[in-house]
Amino acid sequence: MKIINNVRLYRPYDKENTDDIYHIGVENGKISFIKKGLSQEQGSNIVDGKGKVLTAAYNDSHMHLLRFGFMKRNRLKEGHLFQ
Repeated sequence: MKIINNVRLYRPYDKENTDDIYHIGVENGKISFIKKGLSQEQGSNIVDGKGKVLTAAYNDSHMHLLRFGFMKRNRLKEGHLFQ
């Protein structure tokens, strides 16, 4: 198990405790625990977060597929190949 030590958590709902420090356990690619404070463990499985903010991955689902469809249809009407 890896431990990401010395990180702050991005929590948009909590405006008061933005500088609290945590350590996070990661096992098999998934978060197994989140604990407040610094980890006392040492070794190669500890990653120093250097006080940076840790946040969930973002997925930007904002895509212009409708426009893409119009462009493709216009090119097909004009006889162009679309790749």
